[in-house]
Amino acid sequence: MGLIEGWYTGKMNLRQPYPSRSLSEMKQYKNYLMDMDGVLVRGKTAIAGAQRFIDALNDGGHKYLVLTNNPMYTPRDLAHRLQTTGLQVASDRIFTSAIATARFMQ
Repeated sequence: MGLIEGWYTGKMNLRQPYPSRSLSEMKQYKNYLMDMDGVLVRGKTAIAGAQRFIDALNDGGHKYLVLTNNPMYTPRDLAHRLQTTGLQVASDRIFTSAIATARFMQ
């Protein structure tokens, strides 16, 4: 496993979470984009540390979006899905491929 300027470059061990970084290191970044499936949740289960990360973003006043390439559901539906796994993400923080397509077509 290796890091190059903060980017993960090694093979992921799905049985262990990504090596944690200190919350103070998070302060250097202002905005975060993260995928939903495989990053915050795997199937119907929240990934270890996901809510702690979301809480740190909220507590630190960071802007962030949870991204998904699933166009079938609205952000409200997806926020509910995340809630059933124990993750609290507001629907206005979820950006789907359907939203991206609609904005592109305007």
